Amino acid sequence: MFSKSSILARPGWSPKVFDELMGPPDEIRKGPTKTQLFKPERVFAVETSARFKEIMQPFEVMEYRAIPGLLLTTNPFCSLVDSMVFGVILFTEGRVREGAIGHYNANRTESFATRESTDGLINRIMVEYARENLVFYDETIEAAAIEATDENALRVIRRTIYHVIGKTYPKLAQECFAQLDSTLSG
Repeated sequence: MFSKSSILARPGWSPKVFDELMGPPDEIRKGPTKTQLFKPERVFAVETSARFKEIMQPFEVMEYRAIPGLLLTTNPFCSLVDSMVFGVILFTEGRVREGAIGHYNANRTESFATRESTDGLINRIMVEYARENLVFYDETIEAAAIEATDENALRVIRRTIYHVIGKTYPKLAQECFAQLDSTLSG
């Protein structure tokens, strides 16, 4: 389920777009405040509609490439990974924070995140939100590397994802390194 605030923090959404296209919530959950929740399939259907594309809020994208030379040239994924483009949607820190809080709280019934939560929690969920919602790249290359069990190619892709989040959102760089260390050591 998506909360209203997490939908509004997704690319292309604005209050006007939301009011015109979403309709009533599928569920209202009580927590610190009443949270309107919407089924993901409804959100995705709206995002792929012609009307959404006509009225969506424009957004800026920062583009990056993987750091060349991290894979040996003998690795079958070397040229694919080196040529990958990683896009990161550029939002204000506040919009990322609001999206992260809404995204984090959407499927919880307790222990909600709020604007007053610790910086550690907020930064962690902001990186997770950015990784899942604001970074895009050719996932077919990643899927092929998973299928081939090429841990080196996967490591470079993951490292690049965290690197581009930290570069786009410098306040989150330290948390990106912490999550990367956790991902690579676990």
